Amino acid sequence: MIPVLDYLGKLGVSKSTFTDFLRRCPQVLQASVVVYLEPVVKYLQGLDIKPNDIPRVFEKYPKILGFKIEGTMSTLVAYLVGIGVKGNGRVLTRYPEILRIRVGRIIKPFIEDSKISCGKSNGLIFLGARETKFLNSEPLFTFNVRDASLASVIAQYPEIVGLDLKPKLQNQQSFLSSTIMLDPLNFGRVVEKMPQVVSLCNAAVLRHVDFIMDCGFFLQ
Repeated sequence: MIPVLDYLGKLGVSKSTFTDFLRRCPQVLQASVVVYLEPVVKYLQGLDIKPNDIPRVFEKYPKILGFKIEGTMSTLVAYLVGIGVKGNGRVLTRYPEILRIRVGRIIKPFIEDSKISCGKSNGLIFLGARETKFLNSEPLFTFNVRDASLASVIAQYPEIVGLDLKPKLQNQQSFLSSTIMLDPLNFGRVVEKMPQVVSLCNAAVLRHVDFIMDCGFFLQ
């Protein structure tokens, strides 16, 4: 077996997830187990992520295996500790995507400008509650993004914090409705799964739609 996949299997990553894992992070095949993967595993274990949760973290967010410890990850963890957030292991197990969010450009201004409660009781900072006063939350809720999914939306696309969302959501919903007959409720599900859709160019979307239809898939 390929050394990387063998290593992931020994960690407990399910073989049934390998295809999706490699689709989302193909560069991991070229990574050195000793140089890149093992240090990340040890670092995550040092953050109080339980050993049996490490595979789940990788399955949720395989790109974490390519992150540099000194930089984004260590800076974020140090900042969370500095503002009093506890239970980082639980936070990162549930939302490993936040490890890619830049502290100086996204998290720090967001917390300071919005005067957000850090949620020390459960370790969550701004993720997943209306009480955070996240200025862009109301447009998302209006377009059928569920409150419980707000955390994942921000983690996947942190830049969404600074966008003028209402016109973007209106335009994309109208465009997808006319193009692929997507109803408002399912538009909310699309935003939850891929929040970057709010910033996609219509021409790029049309190219993908045309390609899929050329492959024999049809709208029903």
